[in-house]
Amino acid sequence: RYVDRFGKEKNLMAAYTFNVQVVEIKYSGTGSEREATLVLHDSVTGETWTEGPYDLVIYASQASEPHIPDIPGRKEFKGNVYHSIDFKKEQYDDIVQSGKKVIVVGGSKAGCDLALCFQRGGYDKFRWLYRTPYLFWKYEVMFHDRSLANMLRGFTTIVGMLMSLVSQRLSGWIYWASGIAVTHGTGTPHNDWSKFHFGILCPKQRRDLASITKECIVRGNPQAFTETGIRLSDGTTVDADVVLFATGCESGIDKIRLTKNKKTPYTLQPTTSMLDHFLVPDFPVLANATALWTTFGPVRAVNAADMAVYHLCVRRPLTEQEMQYSAMWQLGTTNGVSGFLFQSQTNAVKTFLLMHLDLLFRGNVNVADFLVHVLEVFCLSRQTALKMRLPKLKHH
Repeated sequence: RYVDRFGKEKNLMAAYTFNVQVVEIKYSGTGSEREATLVLHDSVTGETWTEGPYDLVIYASQASEPHIPDIPGRKEFKGNVYHSIDFKKEQYDDIVQSGKKVIVVGGSKAGCDLALCFQRGGYDKFRWLYRTPYLFWKYEVMFHDRSLANMLRGFTTIVGMLMSLVSQRLSGWIYWASGIAVTHGTGTPHNDWSKFHFGILCPKQRRDLASITKECIVRGNPQAFTETGIRLSDGTTVDADVVLFATGCESGIDKIRLTKNKKTPYTLQPTTSMLDHFLVPDFPVLANATALWTTFGPVRAVNAADMAVYHLCVRRPLTEQEMQYSAMWQLGTTNGVSGFLFQSQTNAVKTFLLMHLDLLFRGNVNVADFLVHVLEVFCLSRQTALKMRLPKLKHH
């Protein structure tokens, strides 16, 4: 619905192609003469065809594939298993009408949303299972009224983020002290900020989460499926007819077959260092826009377009070896397959900052523009795209 509405508002519907899967990207060429050809499949008609050549293919899907942990015994479980991105109203209605027992697995924002789905519907036959609750920022503190107090608090948040480069725990204490941090569940709030992935909870969400009874919350580590539920590492079992996983997503970029020089298979690794956190150095007709996480929301797509123009039209053509060497000296790396937002043990704030430092050191962004941008977001509670200072056009 969002894509359809956006396309109509921006008069882009003619540029959209729906129900088509990119099966393969073929990369050929040497030096500056590189091109990509796409193999496409229509999921409705079954037709397969090729399109191209293209100078660059930009992958822009953040979370198209569900990530479900490999818990032993799944085949023995006699109930249904869903991931949060596949859970629809039809499944919810069937659960409620049939009185099925449910386990929601995961303490992330998606886990909160699923738990709230049942809590707000007055359905209590669910158990919310997680090891550690995620940490969040408060909506009303992040998107504030620009009062002097809230602008100062926004500045404190910036200081906390910068401190994450030195100490994750110290930055966490600053968040807690400023009043922007919040979590859910029972027990004492923790300070493990690897459990923060830029999630936000509004006051109503927090109130409703707090109203979930202790009996519905289970702290533990899933060890195996049983026929009737999940067994935890402490030996206890939780019965269920349905298990819902809220355990993150993959971008899906690794599902596309990549072929180099017409015959050599290429595998994009999670550890691949992407040039400027955007371009795959040894497959340079492919860029991953979801890795260039310069700011919040879809406005960051502007920076992906900036980087594409810079690579194709401004920067001199680089060899694969030059791109690999340049990427090797970057301060930060972003998981090229799943992105840093869905890595459960990643310091998301530090990864975010290191990426910006790389852009600063390479001259793609200047210090003044970066400072203006963060002050705008956190102190003035508004946002525009990060301004990139790319060199003047040199060639086409």
